[in-house]
Amino acid sequence: MSFLRKYDYRCPAGHIFEMTVDRYIEEMLCLCGLDAKVTWLKFPGTLAHSPARRFDPVTLFRKPDGSYYFPGRSNEATPEGMQRVELTSAQAVRDFERRENARLKSVKEQKLEREDSAFRPLKRAKREALKSQMQNFSGPGRKFAEFAMKKSDERPSLSRQAQAYDPGFHVQAFSFDSSNRLPHNDVDSDFKDKR
Repeated sequence: MSFLRKYDYRCPAGHIFEMTVDRYIEEMLCLCGLDAKVTWLKFPGTLAHSPARRFDPVTLFRKPDGSYYFPGRSNEATPEGMQRVELTSAQAVRDFERRENARLKSVKEQKLEREDSAFRPLKRAKREALKSQMQNFSGPGRKFAEFAMKKSDERPSLSRQAQAYDPGFHVQAFSFDSSNRLPHNDVDSDFKDKR
């Protein structure tokens, strides 16, 4: 029976990483291509000098009305009158996505409720007019009108549409990876496509 152990490694370029292995391995290949050697940081497997966050913060700007502006680059200067918000952990990003989805759903529900209250009297008046005209219809015409009213009644109401609505808001960098993201280029990539 072998036990897994964590060892900390440091390469000549200064990169520090930890590996879980079933036996002691003196050297490990670093992602930069250099050979990394076992190093002891306080206690084996603690990776004491490694930051918990391994990504640049997700930056956004809150407008005075509570909505958000998403800059093209995280180092963009804060526009006048806006508040800079930096999401520094995956949990903070997921919490923001959840809050923003709830806000967008609430906006949609309010819009559909306004539409429903505006169109309800109009729909009722048209229905009454159709019922009074149906007395003059032929048999097949009356059946068709009844069928149309039944289909109209079966359609989901606007309030049910609002309940089923999913805004689908997400921070793209946390939901996509290189397999499902379109390539982009910028000054940081020397204008070469990267995913």
